[in-house]
Order: sequence, then structure tokens, then C-alpha cells
Amino acid sequence: MFFVIPAFYAKVVENLATDPGIDPANVLITITENHDIDWSFRDGVAQFAI
Repeated sequence: MFFVIPAFYAKVVENLATDPGIDPANVLITITENHDIDWSFRDGVAQFAI
């Protein structure tokens, strides 16, 4: 799993450089883990909160 993360970041930066043309030096990627209540799958209603 850990070997996939740098490849993922590299691909994101590559794609952003290609279109819409963002300089890789200006890309900051942050991944945050959320709780179930933060997710919404339909109609703007958090399904886990109901």
C-alpha cells in the first residue's frame, strides 16, 4: 500500500500540470480521514446520521 501513495501523488501532480497547467511547485495534497457522519451519498443527507 505504501508504495502506491507516492505514485498516486506523482500522477495527481502530473495531471494538474497537464491540464489545467498548474505548476507542480504549487500543488499541496492533504488527505484527511473522516467519520461516517461526514459522508453524504444522496440528496445532501448524511445517510449514516439518520
